[in-house]
Formats: sequence, structure tokens, C-alpha cells
Amino acid sequence: MRYRLLICDLDGTLVDSEPVANRLLADGLRRLGVPLTQEEGETIFVGLSLPLCFELVRDRWGIQVPAGFEAGLQAETFALLRRDLQPMPGAAEALARISGAKCVASSSEMAKIKLELDVTGLRPHFGDALFSGRDVPHAKPAPDVFLRAAAVMQVAPADCAVIEDSPPGIAAGLAAGMTVFGYGAAPQPGVTPFADWRDLPDLLA
Repeated sequence: MRYRLLICDLDGTLVDSEPVANRLLADGLRRLGVPLTQEEGETIFVGLSLPLCFELVRDRWGIQVPAGFEAGLQAETFALLRRDLQPMPGAAEALARISGAKCVASSSEMAKIKLELDVTGLRPHFGDALFSGRDVPHAKPAPDVFLRAAAVMQVAPADCAVIEDSPPGIAAGLAAGMTVFGYGAAPQPGVTPFADWRDLPDLLA
């Protein structure tokens, strides 16, 4: 690998969690009176932290998410993730082929990050090099979580490669001054798209 640090997003990039999480979020918001379909939920909320999702609901529909909603949603989500979550095809094989330092930088809270990596067997590739957007001042699309990961890992942003799938995450990687590889992403300036994890080692070489 020609980069000193590989920074991976988690949901929708390393693990196939977004269909479950977005469906439960959309269902829960509809029960609160938010008029959105499952498809709209996946489009609007993809790549955003839950606090940002709740802010968007308040600003767009004027509905305040009540206290306790997030805890109930997360309990239901965690149960389904423990039962059904799978890694993205080829991710484990690709990570095993990529030498050098690796970490995860996700918008999710740390408990969810650890759960998903443990359930899918991907945790050994990263150890404790895990960073949550909940622990920095601004979530994606701000670059804070990526910059914190680089600082803790003692690597300059220019020497980092970011693997992301969502527009907010891609924007965060670019804003951090890092090289961005877009998993399943449309071609765009400054981003190298790829559709199969098994292609990534050669792209990084």
C-alpha cells in the first residue's frame, strides 16, 4: 500500500448494515408522524449520524424526536444486526491483502462500531483503532473524525486513504485533504470509484 494509513468507513462500506438501520429509522420516524417512505429515508439519511438525522427531521418537518427514541431504536437495530449482519462481499479478503496501518472512522457510536465489527469478524483487521463521529465536534460531512483518526495514528492527512460509500463521507474525506476511494460511488472529481472490495488492494498499491 502506498499510503501510510487506510481509514475505512463502516456502515455501507465494510458492512451491509444500512438497509436494516435505515428501515428501522424510517419506520420509527413514521410512527412519530414524519411523512417519508423507506426509499426517501435511505436517500435523505444515508451517511449521516443519528443526531444529524434528528436535526434534519426537526428542521424539515418541524417534529422533535422525543427523549428515549434513540435508545429504543438502537436496541431494536442492535438485535437485528446481531442476527443478520454480513460484511460486504470481498471486504475480509481485501483487508487481509492490504499491508500497513488500518482504522475505522464511522458516524456511528462506539458501541455500534464494535458490535458490527465483532459480528462480521472484521475486528482483528483494526484492533482498537476505532473512531466515532460522536466523539468529535462535528460529524460528517465535516472532516473532524478523519482528522482525529490521522492525528491519533500519527499520520499526515496527505498520507491517508479514505474508503467511503456515502456523499457525506466522501465530502468529509476530501475536506480532510485525504485521498478518497468511493465504494459503489459515482465518478466525481478527486474520488477513485470502485465496485468490488477485491479490486481495492491493487488500487492502493
